[in-house]
Order: sequence, then structure tokens, then C-alpha cells
Amino acid sequence: MPVTSTPLNTSMRLRYEAGNDDEGNIIYINRSYGRIKADCSDEDFFDIAVALSSLQEHPLAKVRRVDENVLT
Repeated sequence: MPVTSTPLNTSMRLRYEAGNDDEGNIIYINRSYGRIKADCSDEDFFDIAVALSSLQEHPLAKVRRVDENVLT
């Protein structure tokens, strides 16, 4: 029986470097944005992440795309 994948939700998780702790380890700050259209291309997704990051004071360390699908 074939399995069908239906997009449910897409969210963006951005990680910023916020400095170092007393031991020299990097401190990270995470920001999450939800309700992103599932059909958004990876290039557009990354461009949006970079645009949002330009509004932050800390440098961007990582961009994560989290896609949720329903399998039937």
C-alpha cells in the first residue's frame, strides 16, 4: 500500500552566538518562528532567516528548518 505524505507545519529555529561563559564555552540563544508555509523553498527559507537575523544584535550560528508531515 503506498504511503502519502501531507505537509502539516513548518517552523524555523535560529541559533545565535551570545558570547562566552566563564569557562570559554559559547552561549547560544534560540529563537523559533512558526506558521511558515510548507511549500517555501529552501533558498527563500534561508533568505528569510538571514533577513530576520539582521534585526538581532548577535551573530547567526545555525538555521534549522523543521517540517512536520502526516503519513497516511
